[in-house]
Amino acid sequence: MSQARHGRCSKVKVELVKYTPDCEKLVAVAGKQTLTRKPFEEVWRSMSEEEVESWIRETLRRGHLSPWEHCVYTFYIEGISRVACYDGETEVLTKHGWKRISSVSLEDDVACMDDDGRFFWCKPQAKIVEEYKGAMVKISNESVSLLVTPEHNMWVCTCTGMREECRWQFVSAQAMLAGGCYKLAKSTVHDATETRNRNSLRAGFAERLSRLEPKVFELLGLLAGSVLEKARRERDDALAVEHVEERVAHGISECCKALGIQCEVRCGKSGRGCSVTIEPAGEVAHLIGEILSTTPSARRLLEFLLESLELLSSLQVRGFVQGFLRGLGEGSETAIVPCHKDVADLLQAVMVKSGLSATILSGSGNSVLLKVHNASDSWPVLCSGGDKGDISITHYTGNVYSLVVPYHKLYVRRKGRTVWSGNSHQLVRHRVASYSQFSQRYRIMKDEMLEPVVPPSIASKEDALSEYMRAHEEAIKAYRKLSELGIPPEDARYVLPQSVRTKILVTMNARELLHFFGLRMCTRAQWEIRAMAWLMWKRVFEVHPKLWRWAGPRCILSENSLRESPVTLEGVLNRDLARKLGLQEAGRERVSLVQERCPELVPRASIPNCIKRGLEEALDYIESSGGS
Repeated sequence: MSQARHGRCSKVKVELVKYTPDCEKLVAVAGKQTLTRKPFEEVWRSMSEEEVESWIRETLRRGHLSPWEHCVYTFYIEGISRVACYDGETEVLTKHGWKRISSVSLEDDVACMDDDGRFFWCKPQAKIVEEYKGAMVKISNESVSLLVTPEHNMWVCTCTGMREECRWQFVSAQAMLAGGCYKLAKSTVHDATETRNRNSLRAGFAERLSRLEPKVFELLGLLAGSVLEKARRERDDALAVEHVEERVAHGISECCKALGIQCEVRCGKSGRGCSVTIEPAGEVAHLIGEILSTTPSARRLLEFLLESLELLSSLQVRGFVQGFLRGLGEGSETAIVPCHKDVADLLQAVMVKSGLSATILSGSGNSVLLKVHNASDSWPVLCSGGDKGDISITHYTGNVYSLVVPYHKLYVRRKGRTVWSGNSHQLVRHRVASYSQFSQRYRIMKDEMLEPVVPPSIASKEDALSEYMRAHEEAIKAYRKLSELGIPPEDARYVLPQSVRTKILVTMNARELLHFFGLRMCTRAQWEIRAMAWLMWKRVFEVHPKLWRWAGPRCILSENSLRESPVTLEGVLNRDLARKLGLQEAGRERVSLVQERCPELVPRASIPNCIKRGLEEALDYIESSGGS
C-alpha cells in the first residue's frame, strides 16, 4: 500500500547543491562599494565580521538590493507536482480585446491584477504549452466556466461574507474538489489611478481624460450606447443628433446640466423622437467633442477606453458603463440587453475595472445577449454540488496553456463567462531563475516518480483519498501497459495525472530568492510551495546566516522597509519552531511590529501567529511526507 493511503504525501526533498562562496562578505562589500572611493581590494581586505552584518542590514534599510544579485544559489528539488494550465477554449483579455490563450504572444499586453487589486496591462514573461491527456477540473456556474489541470491555482476567497472581509488566496482546483464554497472575482475596483504603462499611442490624450469626473464618462456612455453613429457636426463644431428617444435625450440633458455644458433638447409630437444639440463651450465640452471626433462609433470609443483602461479609475469606468446601459434602454445594473457581438465583447472587457461584469449569452448571427451582473453578482459564490455550481473531474485530450505574469493573476473568459484566475506552476512563475526539469518525453517514469503528491485536504478525508488514489492508480496502470506495448514515453505520458512527482534543478540569485521567500513562505501561499520555500530558506540560512536571517514572509520584508533596525524571524517565532529551523537564538530577541497590517491585510497583533501557523502547516507536511 502506498504512503498516500496512510494519509501521507510524496516525499519533498530540497538540497542546496552549489552557491557563491563568501556570499555574505560579497554582498556587504558590494553595498559599501557604492558609497566609497576606496579600491575593491582594500574594502574586501579590511572588512570585519561586524561590518559584514552591518552592511547587509544597510542594504535592506536603504532598499538597495543590487548587491544581493552577485550571490547565486542552485537547488535540487524533488517530490513536487508538475505544471498547471488552462484548456484551449480559454480566452485572455488583451489590450486589443479577447484572444484565445493559444494565440496570445509575448508581445500582447494582457490584463493583470496586483495584490492590492489594481488593474494593469503587462506583457507575459513566458508562455507554456504542453500536450495533455487526462483528468481536468471543471469549475462552472451561471457566471463562471473553466476547465483547468488539477494543480492549477484559482484566485478565490475562502469565506462567503462581504468582499472586504474575505481572505483572498490561491487554492488549487484539486483542493476545491474536496468541497466547500468559494467566492470568485469577476471584476476589480480601484479608484487610485495607476499609470504603469504610458506607451499608448494616445497616452497624452488618455491622461487628460483620466482627470475628468465620472459624470463625463456617463455622458460618453449615453451617447455611445444610443446615438453616437447618428451624430453630426454643426456650427462651431457643436454636436447635433436627430431622432433621439425621449428618455435618452433627457438623460443627455441631465448629464450636460450636471457638467455645466450647454445642451438644447427639442421633442416633437409626431413620435419621431427628439433632437439634441450640445454646444462646445468650455474645456470639458471641447474634450468630449475631441473624443467623439476621433472615435465616431460605439466600437471605436470602447476600443479607446479599453486601451486607456490603466489610466482610468473604477468610478470613471463604472460611470461609462451605466451611461452605456441607459443608452441601450436599460437603466438597471442587472439587465439582459441585445448587442452586436463586437460591442458586447468590448463592453464586457471594459467592465473588468468597473466593479460590474457581464456574461455573453448565445445569440444569432452577429447579435448576442449581454447579461449584466451588478456589484454583488460580480463576486459570485461557487459551491461544489447543489444549485450554486459544479466542481468536478472530466477527461481532456489536447494542449494546455499558461502565461507567466507578475502577481500570477489573469483575467480570462470561457464560454462567454469571465473571471480573475491564477496561471502557471508556482515555481516556474519566478522567471529571474533558471530551471531544468525531469523529462517525461524521453524517459520512462520509474515507480518512485509515480508516487502521488496528495494535497492535505484530500489526505485528511478517507472517502476523498480513496477516490483520489483509485483514479491515480488507474492512470499509472494504463501508463505501464502502454510502455510494455512499446509506446514511446512521449506518447505514453499523455495518461499520466498531474499528481506524479517531478525533479527540478533551480538557480536563483539572492535578490530574486529574497523576493521568492517573501511570497512563498507566506501563510497565504499554497501548501506545497510554502513547504518547499521554508526548506529552501533553511538550506541557505545554514550556509549564510548573516544574510538570510533577515529574510522571511512578506510581512517581515514590509516591516523592515519601515524600520531603521530590521527584524528577523527569531523575533516572532517560539523556541520550538525556531530550533527546527536552526534558529538557536530564538526567544532572546522580542520585537514590537510597527506596520498596522501586513501586505495580506493581517492586523499587526495577528502577524506573529499567522507566521507560526503557516510554518507549522509546512512542517507538518514535510514531516508527514518524510521530506527533508
